[in-house]
This record gives sequence, C-alpha cells and structure tokens, in this order.
Amino acid sequence: MSYLHEQLSAFVLGPTKCDRCPFSAPFGGLCPGGGTASACTERTLNPSQADFDAQLAGTRGLDLGVTIARPQPRIGLPRFVPPVDGSAIGQRLERPWVAIRLTDWLKRSHVAQPLGIEMLPGLNIDSRAKVLLLLFANDFVLEGKLWPGRHRFLDTLETWKPDAVAGPDFSVWEDDSWIERQFSMVRSVRFFELLQDHGIAAIPHVAWGDRGQMGEWVRWLAANQVELISMDLQCLQPSIRGQFRSELATFRDALGIHPGLLVGGTTDEQWLRSILGVWPEASFSANVTLLAHKRRRTDQRRDGSATRVMVERGDPADLLLREVERIEAMLEGFMTIPWASKFFNSWGTLGPVVADLNRQPYTQDCSLSADALSVRTSRRRRPHAANPEFAAHAITRL
Repeated sequence: MSYLHEQLSAFVLGPTKCDRCPFSAPFGGLCPGGGTASACTERTLNPSQADFDAQLAGTRGLDLGVTIARPQPRIGLPRFVPPVDGSAIGQRLERPWVAIRLTDWLKRSHVAQPLGIEMLPGLNIDSRAKVLLLLFANDFVLEGKLWPGRHRFLDTLETWKPDAVAGPDFSVWEDDSWIERQFSMVRSVRFFELLQDHGIAAIPHVAWGDRGQMGEWVRWLAANQVELISMDLQCLQPSIRGQFRSELATFRDALGIHPGLLVGGTTDEQWLRSILGVWPEASFSANVTLLAHKRRRTDQRRDGSATRVMVERGDPADLLLREVERIEAMLEGFMTIPWASKFFNSWGTLGPVVADLNRQPYTQDCSLSADALSVRTSRRRRPHAANPEFAAHAITRL
C-alpha cells in the first residue's frame, strides 16, 4: 500500500480526539457539539462533507506527483530581494529585482488595470526592475479568495505579467489532520502548475507537517529537478528555530540535489546566518515596507541585537532604501565566515559543514515534528466526523 493510501486509511478509520473538545469520538461518530460550539466552527476537510469529492476533484487528488514541472527560464535572484508595496516609497530602490506580496498586488491591480495602466508604472517600480510576486498571505485571502478565484486571478496576470511568482503558502497547521496538511501541500504545487501553464516562471512553495510528507516533497523535487523553491517563515516561532534548522538540514541531505531556496519573512541577523549555514544557496525577502511607512529604522545594540528606532521626520522612501542597504550589507558580510568561501561570489554548489545537525535521511526515523515546519500558530478546529463507509470510496478517489 502506498504512503498516500496508508495515510488516508488511517485518517478515515482511526480514532481521533479534538484538542478543543472534552469528548473523544471515533471516526464514524458525530461531533458531540454538532460542530456548532464557538471553538468548533472552523471548516475541516474530511470525507463526511458534501463537497469532499469536489474539493479533491479541484486538486486532482492528493498526490504531488500528478504535477510535472516544465522547463522554464532560470530565475536568478540576488541574495536579498527588496520589497515594494505599490506606493511611491519603492521608486528609489533601483535594484534588479523587487518583490511584492499578494495583498499589495491586488490593491494596486484592482485600481490600475481597468484604467489600462501598465504593471511597472502601476506598481511604482523602476522600469528596469524585474518583479517577483509572492503569493504569501493569510488564510482569509488564500482560502477565501485566491484558491476559489484562481482562474480569474491568473487571467489578470495576462496583462500584468510578473517575471516570476512564488506559489501560495497555504498553511500547514500544527494541529491539522494529515489530510488537511496534504491538501494544503497539493494546492500549492497545483498552483505552481497553473502558473507554468500560463507561461509564468514559477517557484513552488514547500512546507510539510511530518516525516512522510517531507518524503513526498523529496521525491517530487528529485523527479522534477526544480531549480528554486520557496518557504515563508514569517510566523515560525523563535522557540522552534533550532528544531527547524535541524529539519531543514535533514531535508537538504535527503534531496541530494541542492536547489536555490527563497526564504520569506525574516531579517533577523542570527536567523539569516543560521539558514545560510544550512542552505548557502538561499535568497531572502521580507516585508520591511511597513517599517518605513511607520518611520522606523533598525539600529544595532552593543550586544549585536537589533532594535527599532522612531524617526519622527524621516522620509519613508529614504528609510526603506537604508533598511534594504543594511540587510544587503549584512548578507554580504557573511562572506567572511569560514564556510562561505567562493560560494557567494560564484553562486556555485559549495555547501557548509555543520557538525551539530541531525542529518539522518528521511527514510530513517529522524523524529520530524509537526511543530517545526508548520510555520503558523495553532488555530481551532472542528473534530472530524467521518464514517468508515467513506473509507474505500475516499481511497479510490486518490
């Protein structure tokens, strides 16, 4: 029996207990609260729902391998891709690449596209810059707008066509069931496929919740030889950074190949250094435009930690430029650490030696935790109320 069949069988037939509910109900029973309690109102994907077939049909099942990556132009990102939000503060950046997040893109395109305004002027971006669209957003936007309206959204990219798009970071929640985490992974890789269907250079977003799902990504990436992947770590808790770093190293070793890695959501110096120590091909992007709009700059304390300082009369455009220059200089400074060698100049495949990491391959028991790579905090969930009679039917649909 394949990994997917085993997991879905366990999901449908195994026992469950909702952490938010005092009752423990086996699959085949119903939620004692009828799914109406305030703590149990979140929507859950499970075979007892009327739209379960439609949900799986929309993703063509739960197997990542259904998606085959196509050859595409190489996306050569710098070590830091500075952010823009469509406002005028990004006009001074004059960088070869800039990144814009989904919500900012939608705000600007909604106004400018109907007026026939072209993309770069509409986003207040230097005419020489390449645009990286990051489909990183909260669940309300991704689940409620982007995925249901994905075909309409892709049509808008026909007129405003970015140079590259990083796939959506559908949440892989720590307390989700296996099937929901798999559903998020599959939707992300299917969106990558849709982007390529529209002739857009795409970057698949990678996240997982257990060892088996990491293995799914390893097999898919090895089969498709993707040159660049992305991870959004904005909500990764500091308390599990060490564990994440270890699991990232395990993932890299399991791959065998070393694609580039675009990391979103952090500018912390120690954290950047730590990620590069595991994955020296990494590039970074972080939404620091908000700091500039709030007239804040980043200063360094004597102990090396960063602090935010209010600049009452600061020019947001100047503050953004200075913050970008600070981050670029910080990353450039990492060239002096022992393992960096010639890598940062040549963008070759040289990797570091990190002795303190768990580097067991994914096929062994490497104690992967759902906490470490579920880069969102917990949310409330309704307990599953599936019936065993769905088992064979659900498994067949894979």
